[in-house]
Amino acid sequence: MVEIVEKVDCPNCGAPLKIKAGEIVVTCEYCGTAVNLKADKPFVLSHSIIPNKYSQEEAVAAVKSWMRSGYAMPSDLAGRTQVTKADLVFLPFYVVTARASTTFRGVLTRTGGTKPVAETLTGEYEWTVLGRRSAAFPEREYKIPLSGKSSFDLSLVQGEFLNAELDENEARTLAEKGIEANQMYRIREKVDTVEESQTDIEIKDSEFLHAPIWFIEYQYQGSTYRVLLDGCTGQIITGDIPFGESTFPWVWLAAGAAIVIGILLILLL
Repeated sequence: MVEIVEKVDCPNCGAPLKIKAGEIVVTCEYCGTAVNLKADKPFVLSHSIIPNKYSQEEAVAAVKSWMRSGYAMPSDLAGRTQVTKADLVFLPFYVVTARASTTFRGVLTRTGGTKPVAETLTGEYEWTVLGRRSAAFPEREYKIPLSGKSSFDLSLVQGEFLNAELDENEARTLAEKGIEANQMYRIREKVDTVEESQTDIEIKDSEFLHAPIWFIEYQYQGSTYRVLLDGCTGQIITGDIPFGESTFPWVWLAAGAAIVIGILLILLL
């Protein structure tokens, strides 16, 4: 089986594919066909794209709006921030649709007694897997807007475009591991000790697509912070929040209020 192919022509249009080391699924820059190279003979993979709807200026404006929206933000964050980087990148993803069923047995002790629990926990999943090995990305925080997808069209590509370093089978394997871990997390919300568990996962489908992500960096009080923004919806995926002096009174006030409320609830029960 060929792991890295140095010279391959597109099976659809015959043009030479530009392949970088480590890439497994390569999109032809002439016709837009996605080609899986991790096989004895390269084959075409079904491919979708989610269009970018935000210009660089609009992406920066969305981040500034986010900076004004949270009580934990420094009050002067939006005004004193300097955006130093705003790059659009189309990242490769696999969305794996699956159903999981976990039969488990355990013991609940957090209520003060010892209560045996035996249940079957099910879940329906659309599990996101980033198709890159070398990039850290908050897959669980990113809800891919699948309603906005369309068949892959090269004319919709803007900014940087990255090919996949994982094939569909590896993405499915990673999804299964992630889903099983999530099932166990849910089980531990029900019991304190898991004595036995068995998880069965049915993979229903997997889809390969590219989605637009804005990588934004800003400086505030001499430090650099990063924000990821969904280029289709304008939603913040994750964002670093600096803790300036103006933030702390609100944080401590909220924490103190939560402690007081918790104590009152305990006394009333």
